[in-house]
Amino acid sequence: MFLSGSVVTYTNFHGAGKNRGLSTAITPNRIPMAQNPAGDNFDHPREGRYANHFHIGYNAFEMILQFGQFYEGNKQPVMHTTIITSPAYAENLLHLLSSTLAQYRESFGELTNGAPHE
Repeated sequence: MFLSGSVVTYTNFHGAGKNRGLSTAITPNRIPMAQNPAGDNFDHPREGRYANHFHIGYNAFEMILQFGQFYEGNKQPVMHTTIITSPAYAENLLHLLSSTLAQYRESFGELTNGAPHE
């Protein structure tokens, strides 16, 4: 089963000396983005991709998150990234997003109709 929706997103990484980036922990802003617990090679920069269109699917064992871009005039979205994870990790992501959005609202106010907040 797949669910989809178009959402315009805006990311703002500034803020009173705090790390406003993403982390894999449930507690945002406590793990610097450059932390390297696995000893990975950071000589190669990571690629970041903008997404304003999402598809979410699932089966008994996995959650499938797809990210893409959709703009006025396009016939269909261009999907560029797929992440497959377990339902337990998807729930962790849900909590992380909820917590981060709550912090965003405290800093910048309520979102209006999916529009970017500037």
